[in-house]
Amino acid sequence: MDIDATPIPIGGDAEADDLAPVGSASFDFADATVAVAGGASGVGRAAALAFARAGATVVVAAGREAPADPHASVPTHRVIREGGGTAEYVEFDRATDDPSAVLAAAREAGGADVLVDDATGADAIDARSADRESAIRAAAAEMADRGRGSVVAVTRPGARSAAAETVVDAALAFAGDGVRVNGVVARPGPTAESGMGASQSDGSDGNETESETETEDDFGGVGATRTVGTGESATDRADPGDVLLGSAGYPEDVVPAVLFLTSGAAGRVTGELLAVDGGQAARRSAGRSDSESST
Repeated sequence: MDIDATPIPIGGDAEADDLAPVGSASFDFADATVAVAGGASGVGRAAALAFARAGATVVVAAGREAPADPHASVPTHRVIREGGGTAEYVEFDRATDDPSAVLAAAREAGGADVLVDDATGADAIDARSADRESAIRAAAAEMADRGRGSVVAVTRPGARSAAAETVVDAALAFAGDGVRVNGVVARPGPTAESGMGASQSDGSDGNETESETETEDDFGGVGATRTVGTGESATDRADPGDVLLGSAGYPEDVVPAVLFLTSGAAGRVTGELLAVDGGQAARRSAGRSDSESST
């Protein structure tokens, strides 16, 4: 996907033609090393591919190389390498492994500038786990030694409170050292991934879901055609009464928020949780307000 690098004017007398269209913001991570915990599948995989397309060196950390989604059988780091990018894989089970292994791998590439910790996938650890907080703090502490860095914790709505506590505590602890810590609350569709071939079986009565073939320099990810393992679109599966926009989206739909929060464009943002959930949180908040006003 081509990304318009034209800067968006802020203030002044900018003409409409000067404004970049929605979704065209430029993210350049050419000199960055990005570690992605949970990078084998789901949001973590989509984020790793997107960072690679933006020029980053990517360290993919996961309990297994192969993605959980059968539509994406090629490991994330191999997709990046075959597309001309730089990536390493580190086996990392947060329940048993020390995060130093991930940080050591990133250190060989100059040290982690960004950590994305995805706890939304099927193979992710419990987002409430103290081990997750330990990993985030370990990464932030190492970034603090170099005076810069950004951490984003991606979490499902059910663990929002615990994630908020982790994010705010870490943001307070490391803000003075040039390290920003934020979170994304996401509710992506069940198994949406970028297509790996001309068509993929959806597992239902021999039907197939069409998808584009990945090119060597594409990496899939943001902007690529996406498939859903059940043969239904994420919109079809969503409960429109629960999600304002009718769908919580795909893992790739969460990635722009992650890129933004880890970029210089969010240089004054820390300790925040950004919801990318199709309006689910707003719907529930409105429901609570209606309930309270009727009692």
